[in-house]
Amino acid sequence: MRGLHTALSHRSLRVFPPLDRFNYYLYGPHIIQHLHALKEDPALLYWGVWLVKRKADDKIIGDMGFKGRPDENKTAEVGYGFLESCWNKGYATEALAALLN
Repeated sequence: MRGLHTALSHRSLRVFPPLDRFNYYLYGPHIIQHLHALKEDPALLYWGVWLVKRKADDKIIGDMGFKGRPDENKTAEVGYGFLESCWNKGYATEALAALLN
């Protein structure tokens, strides 16, 4: 998943104003929270969220990632958020496949 960049721990981006109004990706406080958590436990690095970058133009169009480490049942929740203009174009499906690899 070379088009993704690590950073955070995710919440739905729908809490923000319509993202396309700004024509760029806005990230939430979950990024800063995850970076602080990484200072305490560097093993959380791969269990945070990754920024999703569109291959065609390298524009950051959203984020996707794990909401923490797997639980005792080896289950981990995935969260994501994308610019509205990028919905229904297969970006989340492609990003999830890469995340799981």
